[in-house]
This record gives sequence, C-alpha cells and structure tokens, in this order.
Amino acid sequence: MKNIRLKTILGIFLCSCFSIVNAQLAAEKTHDVSKKSRNGYLGNVVVDDVKKQFDMVFVTKSTNKKIQFDVYQYDYDLNLINEFSDEQEVEKARTKYKWFGKSYKGDEYKVTELQLGGITASKLQLVENTYKYGWLSGKYKKKVKVLNEVKSKDLFGKPMWNPRQFHYNNPATGNLIYVNAVVDNKSFAVQKYVINRINTSLEKTIVKEFEIGYYQRVMYSGPIVEGGGDMIAIFADAGGKGVYKPKNNQSPTPTRWTYVRMAADGTLKEKIHFNTKALNWLVSGAREKDGIVYIYGAGESNGVGEKHQKLLDALGTGKQDVFQVVKIADGKPEFVSAPTLDDFEQKSKKPASQKKHTYYTGKKVEIRGINITSSGDIFINAQDYSVDATGKVGGNIYKDLFMFHFSKDGALKSSYGIESTQKKGGVGGGLTDARFHPTDGEIVESADGKRLYWMLFPVKKIFVHKERSGNYEYTYYIPRIAPRAGSIDISSGDVSEFKEFGEDKFYLFNSHPFISIEGGKQIIYLGEGGEKGKEIWLGKFDPTTL
Repeated sequence: MKNIRLKTILGIFLCSCFSIVNAQLAAEKTHDVSKKSRNGYLGNVVVDDVKKQFDMVFVTKSTNKKIQFDVYQYDYDLNLINEFSDEQEVEKARTKYKWFGKSYKGDEYKVTELQLGGITASKLQLVENTYKYGWLSGKYKKKVKVLNEVKSKDLFGKPMWNPRQFHYNNPATGNLIYVNAVVDNKSFAVQKYVINRINTSLEKTIVKEFEIGYYQRVMYSGPIVEGGGDMIAIFADAGGKGVYKPKNNQSPTPTRWTYVRMAADGTLKEKIHFNTKALNWLVSGAREKDGIVYIYGAGESNGVGEKHQKLLDALGTGKQDVFQVVKIADGKPEFVSAPTLDDFEQKSKKPASQKKHTYYTGKKVEIRGINITSSGDIFINAQDYSVDATGKVGGNIYKDLFMFHFSKDGALKSSYGIESTQKKGGVGGGLTDARFHPTDGEIVESADGKRLYWMLFPVKKIFVHKERSGNYEYTYYIPRIAPRAGSIDISSGDVSEFKEFGEDKFYLFNSHPFISIEGGKQIIYLGEGGEKGKEIWLGKFDPTTL
C-alpha cells in the first residue's frame, strides 16, 4: 500500500477530534498513557509486519542534556504487549532515533540568509532566523532579525522585481539565487537571462546565462515536490499593445512557453519549450515522480493560439475556465492537457447518498497537491472556499472537497465532489470556527493498484492553546479532526460512500492519524482522549469494506 500525505495541517499540537459514528470498526481499544508522555508529542510510529506489531514513540525532554523516549508496543489485535522509557543524551538520541535526528537541531539554532524586502523587492536584506524548539509540539518557532540591508539597485542597477525575473534561497547556504532578464532598451525584447548567486557577504557571482528570446514574462517559479531541492520557472512568450514594439520581437508562436529547471545552487538543468493551452496560467505547484515532472493549475482559454500572454495581466482574477496539467519527461513535454469547465461538469461523480453533484466551476479553490498512482494516473486534490470577514478574525470558510482524476495520457477521467461535514462553531467566527480550517487528508493506494482510499480528517472542534516564551505569548488554534474515509475505483471511476468512525471523546493525532498494516490490508487509526486525555485510542478497519 502506498500513501501520500496531503499536508495542510494548521495545528502543531498533539492531536485532533471526531464525533459522528456512522460505521463499525473491526476492533477498538483504549490504553492508559503516562503523564510524561502526554506532556510530550508523538514523534514516530514504527510498523513491523514481520513481528505483527507497531511501536508508538513519544518524545519529551528529560533534562537539558537528555531526551526521553516513551515507547508503547502493540500487536495487530490492538493489545498492549510492552511499554518502556529510553533516556538518551541528545547526540546519542539523534543517532539511535534517526527520524528524531533529522528534525531536531537543538533547542535553539540560527540560520543566516538573504531575502528581498520592500514592495518592489527594492531591498536586499541579510537576516538572522532564530528557531526555538517546542517540546509540546515537536516544532520550531521562528523569529527574524534584519542584520543588514542594501538597495538592490546597488548590485543590479535597478529594483530586483519585475515580471521578467524571479529569485529563491538556497537553504543549505543562505545564498540568494536571482534570475534577471537582460532587456534591449529600445525593443524591450529579452536578449538573455542571467543566473546570479549572491552570498551572505553580498558578493555577486554569475552562474550561467541562457537564452529564450522575444518578449518574456515569468509566470511562475517554485520548488518541485520530491525534486531533490530543485526549482522550476515557467516563462511565457509575451506580446500585445504598448511596450511590445516592434512586433517582430514578439514570438511568431503565441503558445510557445518555456519550462526551466534549476538546482538549489543555481545550476541550470533543463530548458524545454511546450505549447500552452491556457493564458494567465495560475500554476499551483509541481511534483516529480520517477523522473517525471507534473505542473498544474487553473487558466483561461480565451485567446489561446491567437493572442500572446500579456506582461502585466493579473493571474487568477479573470475567467478561469480550464485546468491545465503539463507532464515533462525525458527532456520533452509528454502532454499538455486543459479540460474545460464543461468537462468537469460532465465527468462529475459523487457518493450515491449525496443529494447534489459538486464540482469545479472555475472560481478560486485551494489546491492541496498532486499524486501519481503506480499505473501513472494523476489525482489532484482541492477544496472550495469562500472569503468571510465577520468576527474578530476574517478568513477562508472551507467547503466541499474535489479530486480531479486524469489518465496517464492527460485525459480527464472523473471529477469527484464530496460535501464537507464541517459545521459552524466557536464564538464570533474566525479561527475558533471549524469551517475556517481546511480538511486534511491522505490518499492511499491499494496493494493491487486497483483502488484509491481517500482518507479525510474533517475538523469538528478547535482547541485553543497558549504558550509564553519570554515577553511573547503565542496562541495556537488546533484543529480536532475526525476519521472519514471513502474509496475510488481507479478503472471505472466509481466512488463509494464516505464513512465516519469513532467516538466524540477521542482525538486523532495530527502528526500520525493512522497506519496501514499487512501490506495495506488493514488500517489502524491512532488517537488519544478519554477522561482528561489519559488514554491512547486505537481503531482498526478493513479499507476494502469502503
């Protein structure tokens, strides 16, 4: 069984809650947990199909020099078979528990890096980021201090922001990678692009120059998920009235766009042209799997093939009537797909008991991520929302959930729409209202690759937690989530009912809400709760019954 987490968790607390009982679990048990464990966090869950057991490992700080790991071992019938504590010196703990060593870098550490400041990125700032570890959450809090700044034009002769340029940080060194266009002063055509590396001493080095030609606009730049730290940028051949003179500096092919891939240190890896099927493409992200890169996001079909991309058009504010997916493989575009809103309506699917179809209509949605199955099918997860400004804290009210299903060749196969079960709550709206928090989830592929299990965690309640550090008080709004699950037949596209499990006195762990065992044949939910939160709750079910 393969599972991919759709990471949208807002809380950094130990757990989250559920209330509605709509389905029967195969087994359900509770066990006591120590006060010491409750004062820490669930750091990892180790599954061993050979021994048919799993270990829940809680992490707490014992002394300034030692870390305590509380281990609870269970068999697959949910019986507690052993529990013990393991106290280790910090450095030995990082070696013995490698998952802890990857995330823990000390109670406090500092990183110096460059960033751009000002509305038009007119300031180049050297900043010191201080990270302090929270032993209740297992997360770091970040504070930023500006150490030095210079005007960006001192290095580049002009402000660093405009539609032809982009930048990013190298997290390993703190260096800033800045890619700027060299533009002809008379024709405004881009003669070349220059990749610059600026170190924390504010020294500039030219890494590489490359050509695209014609007028250009940078439509998107960002990281590749699972891309080894690499970044991509999408360039559009621009044109139109105004500064685009003479016209022979416009690309003769309005649909010619360019995909560029770069390493964290600025090394140019790929430059590939493709023919877009969308203008004003609002790219949501990029993901790599097995050497193939997928880029996705909403766009507009009006004028495609006839008009160039305009240099200053706002993205995501017009009529987004297509959703474009581009697949890059073996140095070339394997497909460019852009299904229309009619396609989404015609291919919409829902659980049988759900009264109405709900589907993507072109308005803004929050895209959560893209997942690729073993057969190459593509699933893009999204959630609808509206903007609310009532109460003390305005924000997004989250609504129905979508899943866009594309074949490995880029054809839209199905558009799944699931109604949200999150209800209005809290006082005065804002972050105490469950609807202001997105529904987290995971996609799990069955062992035979025929079905996809859609594990959802709708928010039922909000826990408000406050911490004080020095002169600062931090308030956290922690979503308490419920287990809800359904399945999709990858071949036929049929979608099952979505069932909810558990009781309202227990809570799922945000960091580890469930595990799969026996090669994906069983799923065990992991939670805590009961009287004063003193119990671990475990619930097992067979996902093939969904």
